[in-house]
Amino acid sequence: MRLSWAEARPIFPLFKWVGAAAGAELVLGFSHVATSGSVATAPLFAIVNHIALWFDDRLKEKLRSQTMHRWSLIGIAALVLFALAYFVIRLTH
Repeated sequence: MRLSWAEARPIFPLFKWVGAAAGAELVLGFSHVATSGSVATAPLFAIVNHIALWFDDRLKEKLRSQTMHRWSLIGIAALVLFALAYFVIRLTH
């Protein structure tokens, strides 16, 4: 049985919604990949930044204080904890 144009016309809005849902899933699926990648690499960049700042002897000593060193370590710890929490929540839900 073949549908005429007049009979098939009410089905077309359904196709629009299905297409929109598929496009949204594609975009949201990619955003999960991008978010996971950025959350995973943020602690690594913080560690590389810490190493570059604290183990370079060419920098002047007045640029590096104990307070800044502690803040750097606290920031690295916070990023690692946030990344672990993100992936635990992401994998359990």
